[in-house]
Amino acid sequence: MSVAIYHEPQLVTHSPFARDPAVRLLVRTRLKPKGVQQARRKHRTRIEHQLAIEAEARVEAATAQKTEPDLLDRFFALPPEVRNHVYRLLLVQPCKFNYSHNFRCKPLWYEYPGPAHTAHGPDSNMNFACADCRWHVWHQGLPVFVSPARSQWAPPMTNEYLCDNCYSQNIRAKREPHPTLRNLKCLCARRENLGIFLINKQFYTEASHVFWTENCFAFENPTILIDFLSGIRPQTRSLITRISFMIDPDEVGVSLDRKHVQQCWRLLRLCDGLTELELDQFFLSNLRWVLGIKNITPKTRVVFMRTPERAEILYLMTYDQRIWKGVSRRQPVKNILTDTLADSMLRQKPMTGKATQALFNRQQRQENGDGDDTRGEETL
Repeated sequence: MSVAIYHEPQLVTHSPFARDPAVRLLVRTRLKPKGVQQARRKHRTRIEHQLAIEAEARVEAATAQKTEPDLLDRFFALPPEVRNHVYRLLLVQPCKFNYSHNFRCKPLWYEYPGPAHTAHGPDSNMNFACADCRWHVWHQGLPVFVSPARSQWAPPMTNEYLCDNCYSQNIRAKREPHPTLRNLKCLCARRENLGIFLINKQFYTEASHVFWTENCFAFENPTILIDFLSGIRPQTRSLITRISFMIDPDEVGVSLDRKHVQQCWRLLRLCDGLTELELDQFFLSNLRWVLGIKNITPKTRVVFMRTPERAEILYLMTYDQRIWKGVSRRQPVKNILTDTLADSMLRQKPMTGKATQALFNRQQRQENGDGDDTRGEETL
């Protein structure tokens, strides 16, 4: 007895018309024959080679049409010393604490939301509209307030319906550290000729090195120092060589919180190329601040400066045209604490905490008249 065996036809599972997307994808990812792959690679190589030849021909044609060198070619043909001197004339400025007001200076008024050039009149900061602080006058068709203190190099605003202060406080402050506009007294000390960084890459590379290494960067507020040093790249921060950190006695609302000031010392320690450091004597009045200062290691010069009291220079302020009247008349301070602390910082060997505390206590006793000032007797 024979049994018939029936073979059922096998179903085709890899169908390009299958309902399952995974099956269709499996069909599409099937490799092409080797001959087809080689032909496609050969064709792609031929196209890339042809494009490279055409690009080289365009460059040669542009070079051939150039009969004589332009201004940039002539400038970069100069020796590096001459180019650096040109950058120095354009970008290097004195310390801003030594600046005076220009003849046509327009001071900035700080009525909310400020700053503006005038408190009243057509340029007043009150003749504006803002979607946050002055929404009630939006229907009057007033323009959004744009402060003259806004830098043209600042990042573009992502909300053009807010005034400068509202945008700075509500949006930009949450995204990146930046200096506030309220710290500017006027625009006389603003840096100029920064547009040369945008000429080309070689201009940017050469000019930026001169700008960062030869300028003195001055700060009259811990907030300004923190926002500036934390907002630049570490490679750029290492190029800074000169820093002046003073406290402006005329400025109101200076944050001198202990953690805030300690962050300034941490950022100053990250300035690897720092050679000259100028600090306010006020920072030597707190032992915790002194313990943070001793770890900063400039290479050439450390000096502690004293800002005169307002009563000492009150008779000079009538016709004084200096922007920072008190800080501009700062004088170096010499005592056992400043001399010993500066010497240890320059030798790149910070004192121990115990030795620093003993030196600080000794200086405090001398200032209070509780101890013998042998150093003063020797000078007499």
